[in-house]
Amino acid sequence: MNQRLTITLPEETVQLTDRTIPKRERSHIINEAVQQYLRNAARKRLRDCQVLNQIRSVDNRRLKRRLFMVSPETMKRVDEALSISLGLTDLGR
Repeated sequence: MNQRLTITLPEETVQLTDRTIPKRERSHIINEAVQQYLRNAARKRLRDCQVLNQIRSVDNRRLKRRLFMVSPETMKRVDEALSISLGLTDLGR
């Protein structure tokens, strides 16, 4: 079942859409674009989870091979490095 939705687009986008897509096909094209965006977003979330799982897996393997204590300062540096590696910290700070 289809539902009517009102959206607001920049004038340039509307003009380009009017020149490129026949009027009866706009909803179909917009639906395809939204579906593609959602698929890409889902793939990105999956990749992000896979990266985190890889980090966790490597971390667990290393811990099982060699357990040792680190100083609070060293742990702080490890936390900062992981934060930068995962893109959680802005390097410009």
